[in-house]
Amino acid sequence: MSTLPALSTVSRLAQRETLRGADRWFVGQRHAMGFMSIGLAERLQLPQASAFVTSRLLPIPRMSQRLVAPKSAAPYWEHCPAIDLDVHVRERVLPEGSTSSDARKVIEDAMLTPLDSGERPPWDMTLIQRPGSGTLLLWRMHHSITDAAGLTALLTRYADPDVRAVLPQSTRPSPSLLSTISHVPRNILDLIRNAVPPEAPLSSIKRSEPATGTAVAWLSRPPSVSSLKQLAHALGGGTVNDVIMAAATGALRRYMLEHGDDVEKIPVMCGVAVGGAKPQNSELPLGNHFGFLTVQLPVGVADVGARYTQMRSTMQPTKTGYRPFFAEKSYNLFGYLGAERRNKLLEDGKRREVSCIITNVSGPRTQLRIGGIPVVDVRMHAALFQSIGVMVAVYSYNGRVDVSVSADKALLEPETLCEYFEEEIRTLEGVASSQ
Repeated sequence: MSTLPALSTVSRLAQRETLRGADRWFVGQRHAMGFMSIGLAERLQLPQASAFVTSRLLPIPRMSQRLVAPKSAAPYWEHCPAIDLDVHVRERVLPEGSTSSDARKVIEDAMLTPLDSGERPPWDMTLIQRPGSGTLLLWRMHHSITDAAGLTALLTRYADPDVRAVLPQSTRPSPSLLSTISHVPRNILDLIRNAVPPEAPLSSIKRSEPATGTAVAWLSRPPSVSSLKQLAHALGGGTVNDVIMAAATGALRRYMLEHGDDVEKIPVMCGVAVGGAKPQNSELPLGNHFGFLTVQLPVGVADVGARYTQMRSTMQPTKTGYRPFFAEKSYNLFGYLGAERRNKLLEDGKRREVSCIITNVSGPRTQLRIGGIPVVDVRMHAALFQSIGVMVAVYSYNGRVDVSVSADKALLEPETLCEYFEEEIRTLEGVASSQ
């Protein structure tokens, strides 16, 4: 057990930190966790992994704090006097003959197991030891601690310090105050329309009941960042994210057609995370710094090239301007509502929930090492929320773009959606080469 110095009552009160509004949305949500899997080239031993936690992560105050949520007061972080690393850092040795599906099963089981946030810091690591392969390090963290960008920052802290991680810099400018004020009436109406989107009808990718089980899969051949940039250019312009969104739309279209959905009449509403501007005065910016916007995926467009063009146009307002800015600020503002009101908003939102959520986070651009072992791949995995049955997490690391799909087992097999995604990329490449 790693025991931290005991604090007096006065010191504990002084070190209490009230949660920001954006971080309160996840308090009381059983499965509000961020997941990151880190594939290593060789086996990382459990004692070494625990030692790195002690020397590299525990000095970060948030990693040694527990989450306290009083019924009649605001939730806050409090210093935890004792941390048992045997609880926080564990090992799961897979038997000989195990395959990648067995490693995925460990992740799926972890998604159904809530973190204990009241008695100890709400995070843990599992070293999945794969026979004939390197360690797959699964990192679970309560979403109130941080978002995917913050988890990336923590990963760089856990990695060897002699390898300097090159992290992407945010290039999204905040709208000027004058331009925002001058368009306030139009902006507010637009935000209201976006905040109350059309009710998402039931289909082969959406049902009304919450998921009872989660299945996870990821791409077998992740594309490179450079190839997706070249593809976007060849298709007439756009970004890597535009290509990803178009491929995801095409994959969902294929699945829906195969299951008898009328894709021209069923709107597929998708939630996308926007914002992500971190406070400039923080060396390690934790917490949640994003908002959600809703976009309609053009699954009804049969022509691949036209579908990409429409998707690029649809995504443009989510990249710059007032919509991402206000989405992030309002998400934080409404988080300060009382717990009952927050939960009621979540419950009322069930009727109009989107059919899927797609997130895209840029990770380290250079290869990391942990204990001298190269980090081969890094993936984010999104836990299912309410009755949203499809979650797609996109993560770029060391020049490669990985896509992980989490799905309600009662709806679809995520392996199928990943196969369709890779086929859509090849189809887009064919369209680009013919132009």
